[in-house]
Amino acid sequence: MVADINNRAFEMIDAGDFKGAIRHLDNAISIQSEDFLYRSRGYAYLRAGNLDMARLDYLQAIRLNPSNSTSWCNLAFIYANQGNVKHALSALDRSISLNPSNAMALATKGHLLQVGGDKETARKCLDQAIAADPNCALAWNNRAVLKLSTSDKAGALSDIRAASQLEPSNSQYQQNLQFISKYTDGSKLSLSDGSAFQQRTQPVQVADHR
Repeated sequence: MVADINNRAFEMIDAGDFKGAIRHLDNAISIQSEDFLYRSRGYAYLRAGNLDMARLDYLQAIRLNPSNSTSWCNLAFIYANQGNVKHALSALDRSISLNPSNAMALATKGHLLQVGGDKETARKCLDQAIAADPNCALAWNNRAVLKLSTSDKAGALSDIRAASQLEPSNSQYQQNLQFISKYTDGSKLSLSDGSAFQQRTQPVQVADHR
């Protein structure tokens, strides 16, 4: 019964009915306290943009099952978007230690390290992410941003093309492709173009854990 409620909740999440999914999961948790239910509700809260409630649910999921790599990865996403980079990196390290092939965790860590100025370690993380999962569009996008910051225009364009081809419906990647294409062909860019690009390159994805 609980598993059925969980599955139905994900159908609602896919349909954009986050409040309905949360209500379903509230019911499931009242019946049975399982880590995967808190993880699912945390994911629903994340998709709804409620980071505080999502953080509480992921922390509870981790208390019940500290060995789930995805829980740590999504907790890191929350910390990063709340401005707590130190806690985000710590959670990502835990996620990667549990699953060294977690491309989402590696890609997000690479992005945070790059923003923090450690481009060498960031590059290693992003290379590892792509090696672990060549279909991880986030890793290609984040490596494109890193390459652009090191003036590797051709490499940046190649990587962002890969990201946009993997997820053609992702507006962030399509916008980044337009920006990098303009930058590499010598088109004049305004300060607002650069500011918008920086906003678009924040880590905005979380791991779906079904």
